[in-house]
Amino acid sequence: MNGYNTHLHMKLKIKPGRVNYVVGSYMNTLKFSSLVCMKEKLVLYIDGDNAFSPYIIKDLSLRLGFVSAAVLKRIRIARASTYFQMHELITQSLEDELKKHKASAVVISSLTKVIMAEALPRFEALALLHSCYKKLEELAKKYNVTVLVTEVEGPVGHESGSLNDSILYIERILRKKNCVEVEQR
Repeated sequence: MNGYNTHLHMKLKIKPGRVNYVVGSYMNTLKFSSLVCMKEKLVLYIDGDNAFSPYIIKDLSLRLGFVSAAVLKRIRIARASTYFQMHELITQSLEDELKKHKASAVVISSLTKVIMAEALPRFEALALLHSCYKKLEELAKKYNVTVLVTEVEGPVGHESGSLNDSILYIERILRKKNCVEVEQR
């Protein structure tokens, strides 16, 4: 149990105080975010693609020796279906929720997909994405929390841009090597 979890975090270098970005298949990104939920004391989970699955967390928890009911009680979920909801949750509400719940981690699924999939001009979508990442980076440092953003591989929104283009843009924003691709094994 503990070795698997430690190996995973060492391999991905998921650290508090910064934005950690994971790209992979739907199941792999869900498993990684589930492992973060198991490891941390309290997690704020912003679900941008209706991807949160208590059943997967329960299954993984049981297989790894955690008490699944206890893990699920430590997760606070907010859903964001539109770019506006996602942006507002991150830039306006997240800090208050971090203070209120004293969370040790934030997981955001499909941030790029939600923002880039809308019928916004590309420059507006990238500006929203930029402000979200800047706020996440600020909060990660200020509260020393683990921030994990997951993205499922595949095309998103704008015909002129793909998820990979958006990831490269994000990397330039962060100016760090926090982006990891998860391979299917």
